[in-house]
Amino acid sequence: MTQKIIDKLEQGYMVSLAKPDIDKFERAELIKAYMERHILSLSEFCRRFNLSKGTVCGWLKWQKLGKDRYDDLINKGHSETEITNILKQEDYSREKQLQSYMATIMTFINQNKLNYTPGLVKDIKELQNKLNYLIFKLEKEGQ
Repeated sequence: MTQKIIDKLEQGYMVSLAKPDIDKFERAELIKAYMERHILSLSEFCRRFNLSKGTVCGWLKWQKLGKDRYDDLINKGHSETEITNILKQEDYSREKQLQSYMATIMTFINQNKLNYTPGLVKDIKELQNKLNYLIFKLEKEGQ
């Protein structure tokens, strides 16, 4: 079914990814497969299908979780809402870690009293390009 949906998307058919008859894991897998096949970032995918980033990120979280882990959590008595909250908490932890990295960079700049010269600006822009590439890779991987 996933391949049929991808084929329809590629042919320009309007396919509702929100349809309840598409399994949440299948939906996430098909989004990831489509993004990989067309080398699309998350933002590009959302623009192409007129979907919000939040919606697509919510769908992709299931792919990160995986069917086996989902089944394990259900078998341990967790509800769908609790599992969604677990996923949100994992995302929050990841975001906090990234904020910590940014604070470390800012502390380094401030402690070393770096003068804002064209050379420093160039280095920061290069770092920014590397970070943008990393973001693109992570979005492409659906992480």
